[in-house]
Amino acid sequence: MATKTRNQTRESAMPTLMMLMLLLLAMPAQGANVQVMADNLENPWALAFMPNGGFLVSERIGRLSCYDRQGNKQTLEGLPDIRVRGQGGLLDVITAKDFAQTKRIYFTYSEPVGQLGRTALAVAKLDCGAGMLRDVTKLYAQEEASGSNVHFGSRVVERDNGELLVTIGDRGQRHLAQDPQRSEGKIMLINPKSQKARVWSMGHRNPQGAGLDLEGKLVAGEHGPQGGDEVNRPKDGGNYGWPLVTYGEEYGGGRIGIGDAAEGLEQPMFHWTPSIAPSGLMIYSGKMFPQWRGHLFTGSLKYDYISKLTPQGTNYGEEMRLFEGEYIRIRDIREAPDGSIWFIAEGEGRIYRWAKDN
Repeated sequence: MATKTRNQTRESAMPTLMMLMLLLLAMPAQGANVQVMADNLENPWALAFMPNGGFLVSERIGRLSCYDRQGNKQTLEGLPDIRVRGQGGLLDVITAKDFAQTKRIYFTYSEPVGQLGRTALAVAKLDCGAGMLRDVTKLYAQEEASGSNVHFGSRVVERDNGELLVTIGDRGQRHLAQDPQRSEGKIMLINPKSQKARVWSMGHRNPQGAGLDLEGKLVAGEHGPQGGDEVNRPKDGGNYGWPLVTYGEEYGGGRIGIGDAAEGLEQPMFHWTPSIAPSGLMIYSGKMFPQWRGHLFTGSLKYDYISKLTPQGTNYGEEMRLFEGEYIRIRDIREAPDGSIWFIAEGEGRIYRWAKDN
């Protein structure tokens, strides 16, 4: 397990002029190779690519839009009822691995239950030409609804076998993350054919990033409290400790749980103190930046940068901060089919494409 605090990063970058020059040389060109792909969005949360060069964008206010390769936008009808409160609303969206044949997409949202809400996952057939979602089917919803408007998690990942992994936050009720009978603070495994669901891993606070590594294994990033943001490789049956162990503390100070480690509880592969509020996550596998294959990318909502973590054995080590302070609230980050890197700047209502200089 590796860790790097914000102060440590600053100190390591400044000892000598030579080290500073080397750091600048290692940074990517941050000008003409980044272009706006969509703007005027309201709390954009996720993006997904289609094989024809188009892409989808979800906005937390309950809007899903389809863009063609020329950038023409079509807002889609047919979404289910969505409870838009606090951090809840329309959240993640992905295209199925067999999208070219089926046109299926998966999306997560906060489903209203009276005055309460719960995380739900649905599948639909995309018809961009007609501006419609067809055959919308709910695959999963939490058994318990809550009046809380925080810690939804809600990233969805499709495994190579077609099963789905959905992250669910503790909804602000931290003790539930250790209750195996409850879905709060869990990653759920869902079979889209049988619509059966079970707990994959537990002890999570608010996992807002998830993706597969080069071996097809799940990697997830989650928000800690005051400090202790984590990157984990959640395994089936694993317990990741929250709130029994954490590298964070109560807001305003004070210990949470019994410390930062305990027998039987998994340690993170990387953690940040102070918190950076990581959101979105991908392991790069493309050809445009071959030197970064296997590196982890996540956005910082708090400090407005993209964090790149270098693989180090079974963990992640050195952090490189990309575009620090240039884009506001990095909400999601994805690898496009051509190997370029796209990211959402939620605070600007924009989507950017980052490509290699010619």
